[in-house]
Amino acid sequence: MEFHDYVRSVGLDPLALSAEQLDAMEAVWRQQNKPKPAPKPADPNTGKPAGETIEDVVAAAEKEKERRDGITALAKTYIQRAPDRLTEIDAACRIARDNGLTVQEAEHALLKACYANGPAAFVPSQPQISQQVVEAAAARAAGVSRETVERSYSDQVLSAADRHFKGGCGLQRLLAFVAQSNGVRDAHVSDMKGLLRGAFAGADGVPVASGFGPSTYSVSGILSNLANKFILDAFNAVERTWRLITAVRPVSDFKQITSYALTGDLTYKKIGPGGEVKHGTFGEQSYTNQAHMYGLMLGLSFQDIRNDDLGALNKLGTRLGRGGALTINDVFWAAFLAGHGTFWSAANGNYAAHADYAFTLEKLGNAEAAWSLRTDPDGKPMTDEAMFLLTPPLHKLDGKRYMASSRVSDDASEGEVNPLAGMWTPISSRYIANSSITGYSTSNYFLVADPAVLPVIETVFLDGKEEPTVETAEPDFDRLGIMLRGTHAFGVSKQEPRGAYKFKQTAD
Repeated sequence: MEFHDYVRSVGLDPLALSAEQLDAMEAVWRQQNKPKPAPKPADPNTGKPAGETIEDVVAAAEKEKERRDGITALAKTYIQRAPDRLTEIDAACRIARDNGLTVQEAEHALLKACYANGPAAFVPSQPQISQQVVEAAAARAAGVSRETVERSYSDQVLSAADRHFKGGCGLQRLLAFVAQSNGVRDAHVSDMKGLLRGAFAGADGVPVASGFGPSTYSVSGILSNLANKFILDAFNAVERTWRLITAVRPVSDFKQITSYALTGDLTYKKIGPGGEVKHGTFGEQSYTNQAHMYGLMLGLSFQDIRNDDLGALNKLGTRLGRGGALTINDVFWAAFLAGHGTFWSAANGNYAAHADYAFTLEKLGNAEAAWSLRTDPDGKPMTDEAMFLLTPPLHKLDGKRYMASSRVSDDASEGEVNPLAGMWTPISSRYIANSSITGYSTSNYFLVADPAVLPVIETVFLDGKEEPTVETAEPDFDRLGIMLRGTHAFGVSKQEPRGAYKFKQTAD
């Protein structure tokens, strides 16, 4: 009997089996057609084969263990491939194990148990390749920068992407490739709903059983990874002054957290003859913070897919990245500027309003004096120095000039040394002067402490992830396209009042 006739005789279609499955069956077929060797003559005294030694017995035991382990490994593989045939797989493996079948004969039995008399399985023509290879090919087509691509994928992955996806991997090809790996025979853009359903078949994390085993591709994961490459660049391109003046803290959930003031009686006490060391005390003030979830949904349209426009993913990822950066700026600066008369107050020792604090080189000396006169709740001097000179756009260039110039250059004091040169790092934010935020001003300015030492404001991020995350999914039944969801989990809350000083250039 020819091999292909043998395969059909056991109820299988040779065209529906993978190369690996055919190899396993052919090995069984050859074994069955191989002449069996003549048995060794038995020892007349023991009845056992003549010449059997301890080494023979050990080798036979090891071979038996290897056979049983191989059948167990086959059981695990086939349960993953065909979980709906669990009963048949269990029975076939037990029979193979208990009746001395080889691993190849066991796989023969498993093939019959899983696929005989069932629907013909679709086997993709291309060999199985890693998801990273597919993703790298799509990244190039989507317009991810060469530097990012080379940083994200190994040389081996990039070479494989060139080999398997000559000419790139556009949006349609990507969807069709993943759908076919999920067992969809005719995945084509003309059947948009079927194409998307097949491509997103494994999006819930459960492997899809195709003709050669469970699919290892996730189009949702590929598109999400690509979008997240665009989102980070766009997120960092928006003003990030907020990041300089805030303490950052990771949180593991959305529950409210509490932190305590960094002030208190922390001066060392003289140790007496008895050697007793006095206890220090922490400040009683506490501050709370809490992460909240923010999000936005955008979509790759039916037209984008028909136009094979993977570059549209670039645009949407960029927009979601920019949107996330704008959101955190809005939330942060609204929190920072809020509290005039309560947080920002003379009683807290962090607010002064007078013409003596005009933003000139001469008057900035008064701001430095005010900062130096701050005291802790016990009335003792605060000894930390200001790190940042935070200004609205109106004073941005003057602030840089005052901090960079070693000598004063106005007519009244030609050649005089500038005592403030390099004292603070000049930074600016347009949000301080934006009328959409309560507490804005076009001329007020701030001195801010090092947030690692005395944070005036704290920002928490869920799991420490500072940038937004993009996820993709198939839309609801009444829509065609691919949805992108950007989410960002963070919270902002002011902390130590003495960590910053607000100056108003005119009297209240």
